[in-house]
Amino acid sequence: MRSSQLVTGAAARSIRFERKRRWNGTPISGPRRSVAIWATVGSVRLTRTRAALRLSFNAHEVALARMPSLEDALKSAEDGRLSFDDRFEAGDAKLLDLLGVEDQLFQAAGGVVSGRSAVLLSHYQVLGAMGRLRSSL
Repeated sequence: MRSSQLVTGAAARSIRFERKRRWNGTPISGPRRSVAIWATVGSVRLTRTRAALRLSFNAHEVALARMPSLEDALKSAEDGRLSFDDRFEAGDAKLLDLLGVEDQLFQAAGGVVSGRSAVLLSHYQVLGAMGRLRSSL
């Protein structure tokens, strides 16, 4: 039958029923049909599980790769704060400059905390995708 032909009524219902009864081109009935359906559902679940695991693992790798740069930013902000104290005491810097340095330090510390949380969350997501989260807790 061509797709350009319009089928209505009982003929359309018959075609839809016949398509539902076939799996990979062979008629399926009885217990074989339920096994075929569950095999399809199982392969879809496996594909989704693999995709979720791949996504979680990639997120974990990215979060781990970001941590050294976040920690370097925190270290340089702390060094900048320490060196700024000398300038502030000497009167070379203003209070507004001190607030800017403090904000930079605060933002760097927040970035490190956020990065650690992302690493921990992604680690738990990987364990969950593998089905081992409960046993690891």
